[in-house]
Amino acid sequence: MPADEFRQLVQTPIEQQAYLALYGDMKDHQRAAIWDKINKGVFEAQQAALQEAHRAHQRDAKRTDQLLKGRALQERIAQHAAKSGKVADAE
Repeated sequence: MPADEFRQLVQTPIEQQAYLALYGDMKDHQRAAIWDKINKGVFEAQQAALQEAHRAHQRDAKRTDQLLKGRALQERIAQHAAKSGKVADAE
């Protein structure tokens, strides 16, 4: 296989390891070790993506909570101003 064709077929290190595990000339224990490395690498990448998604979800939840607290505070200020007969600036 020409080098250019191989580069188009295999673009990431994980793809290269999978290609070698499938088509490489090696013993079974070597092939198993490569698949183990692939599984660990993919699992770590998945866990990192899940952690980032969790952090983004927490940021969004915190932002939503702060917006709701701000809106509730504005409503309480407006209610208090209405009871006391003063005009309050409200958006």
